[in-house]
Amino acid sequence: PARVTWLRHQIAELDPPARVFYFISLRLSPLCPAWFLNIAAPLTPLSIGQFALGTLVGCTPSSLLAVKAGATLSQLRPGDDVAGAALPSLL
Repeated sequence: PARVTWLRHQIAELDPPARVFYFISLRLSPLCPAWFLNIAAPLTPLSIGQFALGTLVGCTPSSLLAVKAGATLSQLRPGDDVAGAALPSLL
């Protein structure tokens, strides 16, 4: 409850456009767990549209990276060097 109260006050102090960017930065941060944001967001002054936009923009980069990494690793054959063969295509 203390962290939810802290988050509520942090978001309430911001202007509505800044709330979306703050939420996106929380989504991108590896230090703030996604389950906490999912539970705490309804208790903050974020609208459903701001929550949806922040989630879409904040979760897309990590999802794209995971898909690209999986696609690259699926093309490896036994005995291939992961650092040599797969790393350039990940970048």
